[in-house]
Amino acid sequence: VQWQYLKTIPVPGAEEAMTVKGDGKLPTLDTPYGRIAAAICFDMDFPELARRAGQAGADLIFVPSGDWKAIDPSHTYMASFRAIENGYSLVRVVKNGFSAAFDYQGRLLAGMDYFKTQDRLMLAHVPVKGAATLYSQIGDAFAWASIAGFVGLLAWIVARRFRKG
Repeated sequence: VQWQYLKTIPVPGAEEAMTVKGDGKLPTLDTPYGRIAAAICFDMDFPELARRAGQAGADLIFVPSGDWKAIDPSHTYMASFRAIENGYSLVRVVKNGFSAAFDYQGRLLAGMDYFKTQDRLMLAHVPVKGAATLYSQIGDAFAWASIAGFVGLLAWIVARRFRKG
């Protein structure tokens, strides 16, 4: 056993009441296959949490998950977006949903939808070297700076109109 990880953000409702929450630290491990990280299911819906693996230089993240038909395949594709943002490859194995492997650029390498096939085997050749991304370092700082700039510009325009009128 190389690490233990408890799910940080349980799904609201029944799971929330019966889950011991983790501390939010995504574990990483240096291996011959790159730096590996792990998260559990719903944790990958939260950019700040998923970004911790990117900040730690993860090359590959494993995400065991459990979905249901109503959200299939949304959570898998949201997790793939987190992988693109942070520059790591993703293997998300899902009970009752869409299992998939993506490279760090978001390309689908393999997929298997529990609801669309009887074949329960998925094989993928996943890159073991990720890429550094600006997002993993600065997060949403650029988006917030853009919003602040827009608000400042709007205030300037309004102030000019009041001075003229």
